[in-house]
Amino acid sequence: MISVIDFLAEFSYRRTLFGTMAIGATCGAMGTFLYLRRQALMSDVIGHAATPGVMAAFLLVSLLAPGADPRALPVLVVGALVSGLASVWLSQAIARHTRIGIDATMAVVLSLFLGGGLVILQVIQKSTLPGKGGIQDLMFGNAATLTSLDVATIAVSSVIILAVAGLCWRPFVLMTFDETEARIQGWPVRWLTPALFGLLVVAIVMGVKAVGLILMIAFAVFPPAAARQFTRTTLAMFVLSGAIGAAAAAIGSYLSIALGNVPTGPVIVVVLGAFIGVSMLAGSRTGVRA
Repeated sequence: MISVIDFLAEFSYRRTLFGTMAIGATCGAMGTFLYLRRQALMSDVIGHAATPGVMAAFLLVSLLAPGADPRALPVLVVGALVSGLASVWLSQAIARHTRIGIDATMAVVLSLFLGGGLVILQVIQKSTLPGKGGIQDLMFGNAATLTSLDVATIAVSSVIILAVAGLCWRPFVLMTFDETEARIQGWPVRWLTPALFGLLVVAIVMGVKAVGLILMIAFAVFPPAAARQFTRTTLAMFVLSGAIGAAAAAIGSYLSIALGNVPTGPVIVVVLGAFIGVSMLAGSRTGVRA
């Protein structure tokens, strides 16, 4: 088994570590808003709904710009962002203007977008595009494929997301608990709500290459669920969720290498599950100990 020192000494392993930690910290922290809004399933909708955007972006870049890298993270994130935002808008619009509940709406949108993405995936696999090999890995991710550009993109995106969340902290928190009160106080809820979901979409989809579209729900739901057992304020929950996401990513990245090149994403999800188990047993608020 590789030691921690040897793990940190290898550049490619450090790149994987920093990339997944940034994803875990940002997605875990931003998942706090979804958790408190009781829309945790929305992260699953975003992850699955990003499939057609990712596949379409890969296909378009391959066809229109043969010299470019269709697997570059900026390309995939833009595609995932478009379809992810579309899924959020569609879910909210249907729930607002029909009698269909938000949970049923999210399930319908998730299935619709995922089905469309799988159709595009089949088109790519049956094509003669030179870079189509292993495109299905984007569904479950492969952190070993992260490049320096990918890690830089993740780092910059994380800084921007957390900075905007900090600047808009008060209205974001107020909207999370009482959107009507936020509107009464004069906050532009009409624009802030899409901005919040836009940040959430970017936080979730930027992990597409490392963790995959299917498993990103764990990064957005598990950390805040675990942090909720130990915290009493939104800020504390936000910070602890980010810390849990980063810690689980670090532990999972190391274990995936130490255990013999096991896929990183699934290992991190297992570690996040362990954090959930510990929080349920030892949580100071609602755990078994309390």
